[in-house]
Amino acid sequence: MGAGTGPAGGTGSGFPPPASPAPRSRSSAPSAALAKSPVKGFLDRSGQDALPLVLIDDEVALAGRYPQRAELARWLGVAPEAPASVPPAPGSCGPRSGCC
Repeated sequence: MGAGTGPAGGTGSGFPPPASPAPRSRSSAPSAALAKSPVKGFLDRSGQDALPLVLIDDEVALAGRYPQRAELARWLGVAPEAPASVPPAPGSCGPRSGCC
């Protein structure tokens, strides 16, 4: 056994050494999926400046901006919720306090 290692090349803790992370590479799998997707057609027609793109069931639902809460709720079939109102911390300025 070498210094600082346990049985079977472990770290002395009884556990094997941590595995090296799998190398990350740009595989052709995402490119292959993109080549057949509506995203490819959209990017070919409109370019990346027209992003972001929201797809629902492989159909373009929204492009060029992020969806609003009401749109997300409608697409998901849920009731839209009002944004949570957070009261200002004691001693801080509030929206109508006149101090800001």
